[in-house]
Amino acid sequence: MKIVTISCGTATIRVGPSGEHEVLLVRPRVKQDVYGYPKGHVEQGEEEFDCAARETLEETGIGVHVLPERLGSAVVNVGRERKTVHIFLAYPVAGMTDLEATEPRPADGENYHVAWFPISKLPACHQYQRPMFDALSDAVRRVFQNE
Repeated sequence: MKIVTISCGTATIRVGPSGEHEVLLVRPRVKQDVYGYPKGHVEQGEEEFDCAARETLEETGIGVHVLPERLGSAVVNVGRERKTVHIFLAYPVAGMTDLEATEPRPADGENYHVAWFPISKLPACHQYQRPMFDALSDAVRRVFQNE
């Protein structure tokens, strides 16, 4: 029997040095050359938005404002776990254009690599997150068009 869990995370957006929108991504393992959105399990009694913000801070060192706009959801089976993953749009607490304050400072050992990527040049991603990577450009245009 599968253990059913929920994970939440963010597609955190900022305006990068070139003026292009960038997204904050994590690479969990050195031997796995794929990136994904920072995310983690919802704790008992925790709201999904709060989980998304907490996990982003823990994994990247960047505090975020989570928006009600959900980028997407996926169900993935990992061993004995059936996990539903929700990814929400967010922006850094420091603001979308404060480049110094939005440099990743991940917790030791949380992820192999954390970085900002231009939305037009996204790296390889976890297969189950592909639809959310594909939806990112349209979502950013719709939500952050005036930034």
